[in-house]
Amino acid sequence: MKKIESIAVTKQQSYVITLQAIVMLFIGGAIFSTSTSSNDLTTVGYGGIIVYVATIIVHELLHGVTFRLSGARPRFGVGTVGFIPIAYATSDTKVKVPNMLLVAYTPFVVLSVFFVCIARIAPQYQSLAMICFLGNFTGAVGDLWIASKLWKYLPFKDAVVLDKKSGIEVYSDNKAAMAKGIKATKKSETKSNFGKNWAISSLSIMFGQLLLPVFMTILGFNGNYRVGFGELYLLDMVNKQGTEISATFNFLPALVIGLLLALTLSFTRMKRVRK
Repeated sequence: MKKIESIAVTKQQSYVITLQAIVMLFIGGAIFSTSTSSNDLTTVGYGGIIVYVATIIVHELLHGVTFRLSGARPRFGVGTVGFIPIAYATSDTKVKVPNMLLVAYTPFVVLSVFFVCIARIAPQYQSLAMICFLGNFTGAVGDLWIASKLWKYLPFKDAVVLDKKSGIEVYSDNKAAMAKGIKATKKSETKSNFGKNWAISSLSIMFGQLLLPVFMTILGFNGNYRVGFGELYLLDMVNKQGTEISATFNFLPALVIGLLLALTLSFTRMKRVRK
């Protein structure tokens, strides 16, 4: 059986996945808040770190369970893909495409539903449930990206997938499947810096946002103030009686500004190529 496509998370793709994870954080937060009427993280403390790590472990174990159900023996580990630290479950055994989709989607679906149910059944644990939900929801972005690349092979019964630490390989002897693999490979080889530029621009702005309170204090702003406009503010600072300070960051403007910068750079590059 011939290898028809290799799908790997390159360093450049890791920038895009990081940005997608941030977008998923906003989406996940909205879903959890709507489902449970809660978005309070003020009571988390160190317990949040413990349950977050536990969620990562359970997430990978669920991958392992679905590998087992698919007739494959799972392997677990930790490492980096691009610049992203990851925990992973993989296997040396090739599995059918439908089974690989099950492996990819199971932790995302099962744990998302589970943590929403926990938050509704036991409201006293809503903050911890939200940490777990968001950790699982954003942590699944790589799984969802890989799965999105596999749907085109679902009609081909002989197509199988070999899962690796940094991606997957697809095998098939079907000529139509081979044609899809060749087309996808050519498309992936067409270099574009749009995703990288968007990610770097947005993450740089977000990092600057985190430093804003320090700069504003140096400039003498110690009261209540908001940096930005309306709902597109960068920082909302509330100083309660001079002893308790509350800082709220809104990362949506960073994503929008980063997108505009990336579009501008791409447009400029296109004009240079045409000349």
